[in-house]
Amino acid sequence: MTRIKYAVQVLKAVERVVVPVETALTLILMVAISVCVLAGIVFRLLSITAPWTNELAQNLLVWLMFVGANLGIYYREHVAVTILPDRLAGRARTIVIYAAQLGFLVFCVYIVISGTYFVNMQRMMGGTTFALPIDVPKYLLASILPLSFLAGTLHLLRELLEMDPATMPRGATADSPQSI
Repeated sequence: MTRIKYAVQVLKAVERVVVPVETALTLILMVAISVCVLAGIVFRLLSITAPWTNELAQNLLVWLMFVGANLGIYYREHVAVTILPDRLAGRARTIVIYAAQLGFLVFCVYIVISGTYFVNMQRMMGGTTFALPIDVPKYLLASILPLSFLAGTLHLLRELLEMDPATMPRGATADSPQSI
């Protein structure tokens, strides 16, 4: 077994844990946002001041965005501009697709590193949420940034190691190739 095949197997094993967690977290976040918004509406109708519903819904939406983006990467449903690769063939197509994938991967690694610094800075500065009934440290809320991009890096790296640009256009999965 080659090193690349072994690395792909290891990454897939990690993804078998990460993707169900991301999927469950997406569902939980969507339900929680709905409950917060509904609670905010009910409280307003009853003339009860509850600013925490807005803040909680906003923070949950940020988390949902990052977790959902990772699932988009995993299922190859993320935003992509395919006009150039779709018009190229052979070696030129391969270079463009690998360059785009590597660029996206480098960006994710950069955000993991800078996001970790940001979370550490938030931790050292202190500070908590503004309106929530319990004080949640801001660094815990910001931790989604490096965690999300770490999972995205995992998905992108596995995809990079096993993709075949000639048969796998953007937006298609390895299991069911399709053209956009």
